[in-house]
Amino acid sequence: MLNLADPAASDPIFAGALRVAQALEGGQTSLVGVWQRAPMQALARLHMLAGAGRVDEDQLGRPRGTPT
Repeated sequence: MLNLADPAASDPIFAGALRVAQALEGGQTSLVGVWQRAPMQALARLHMLAGAGRVDEDQLGRPRGTPT
């Protein structure tokens, strides 16, 4: 089981990866089930989990590419 209380999880990138991994586990209750029904919603949730603590809260769950 992944543990966010682990001292290694104090690294924000590693902690984000742990949150994403935990969300992807668990069958139909996981993001895998959401992906099958609403892939954009799943991507927004992954962005929120991975970016927590690294991205401004008003930007979490709203992945946007840089305009070219």
